[in-house]
Amino acid sequence: MVLYYSEVLWTHHMLAPKEEGIRVIAASLGCDESQIKVAKTQDVNRVIVKAELPDTLRRILPEKKGKLLLVCIVGGT
Repeated sequence: MVLYYSEVLWTHHMLAPKEEGIRVIAASLGCDESQIKVAKTQDVNRVIVKAELPDTLRRILPEKKGKLLLVCIVGGT
C-alpha cells in the first residue's frame, strides 16, 4: 500500500493511540511513524465548536505541501 498523504492527523480524543498504536497505524498505512500525529482533545474541540485553529494544532500540521489525512473513528463524523 502506498500512502498518498504527507501526514496523518489522528483527531479522535477518546481513543488516541500510544506508541504501540502509532506503530500499528504506520505499518498498516505503509508509512513512517513520524508521519502520524495525534491532536490534543481541546484543539479538536476548539476547531469543531469555535471554527478556530489553535497554535498548538497548527504546530503539528505538516509544513510542506501535500495531502493531510484526518482520522476519526466516530461513526458519522
